[in-house]
Amino acid sequence: QRPEIAALRIEEGHWEGDTVVGKRAGKESVVLSLLEKKTENYIALQIPGKDADSVLSAMQLLKEEFGNKFSQVFKTITV
Repeated sequence: QRPEIAALRIEEGHWEGDTVVGKRAGKESVVLSLLEKKTENYIALQIPGKDADSVLSAMQLLKEEFGNKFSQVFKTITV
């Protein structure tokens, strides 16, 4: 459930996530889509599958990329 402050869009750092699956020539491609609710900043990452492990691996990469700022940038993620 989304925190009320995220729904109000008055504070940055509240993200909504989803996986997008595309198929072409019999192959499946999966993208993790993250949208920040106030600023509408968007992050899209290609991931190997739509399973929890693939999403967790992508989040781990983001954590490494953002370093100490990760918990400030990503206060909540609703999927």
